Amino acid sequence: NQVVLLLDRWDDLMSTLGQIWVLWEVYSSTVGNTTSLSISFLPGEEYRFINEGLNSPDCDVLASLSKIDARSARAFNPEDKEMILGLMERERNGVFDVNKSVAALLRGWLVDT
Repeated sequence: NQVVLLLDRWDDLMSTLGQIWVLWEVYSSTVGNTTSLSISFLPGEEYRFINEGLNSPDCDVLASLSKIDARSARAFNPEDKEMILGLMERERNGVFDVNKSVAALLRGWLVDT
């Protein structure tokens, strides 16, 4: 099993990470070692991230990860959101743990990028 997280904009990570299904899939891929996770930018975005983002004194992409919040995440279907929040609440420290785990994973990936 493999999960692929495709980030469409380096300067607006929440456009992708603000979706509850995305948060749940990323988090789930880190639990149990049965799924691998690949993270990538859309073509051209990694170049923009390296050349525009990292070279800018205003680049605050790591701080933007602190905005990850499953409770305020979007879902097309409100019933899906309630179901996923219920699954998250069953985790060790609930939604807090999911938010924290996803943010830490992405911080590590960005630093390695």
